[in-house]
Amino acid sequence: LYLWAPTILRVWVGPEVLPGVTVFRLMVVLAIFLALQETPITYLYGAGKMRFSATLSVVMLPAFAILGGLACARFQLDGLAAAYAGMGAVGAILLLFKALEFSEVSFHDRFGQGAWPALVIAAPAIVCLIASYVFLPHSLIGMIISTALGSALFVGILLRLAARTGVGNWKDRIWSLLLEIH
Repeated sequence: LYLWAPTILRVWVGPEVLPGVTVFRLMVVLAIFLALQETPITYLYGAGKMRFSATLSVVMLPAFAILGGLACARFQLDGLAAAYAGMGAVGAILLLFKALEFSEVSFHDRFGQGAWPALVIAAPAIVCLIASYVFLPHSLIGMIISTALGSALFVGILLRLAARTGVGNWKDRIWSLLLEIH
């Protein structure tokens, strides 16, 4: 979405909204950080540690409003979108470290068992998406081909890794790979 933002806006809404591509891209970044908040917040809620999450929400809401308002007054919608993306990043990082602190799992261990395998799977697909963005026409068909190539590469690598885990049937191998259950 980030790379193809101009094409998406031009095809979906029309060329008159192309000046808003920066706002669109920053909203994509915000959406990524908000999605990254879901795992630690769900973990904290499930573990009965809701106070930190609730306090963070109470603090972040006025911070979003105040910082967003100041940024919007100074830099218009680009500033508002940047402030929101930044606040989303802060919230995601705070929740992640609180969840790691509560779980008593070191960041190194969690990165090695959780994030690193995901990055190994995603990196070639991301490179493929970037390359296809550079070499394909910036049109709807180019975007569709880029997405199909990146998705196929991601699924292919995931299945290849799942086949090497040596655990039961294919469903068990996928769950084992994704959840690190051995």
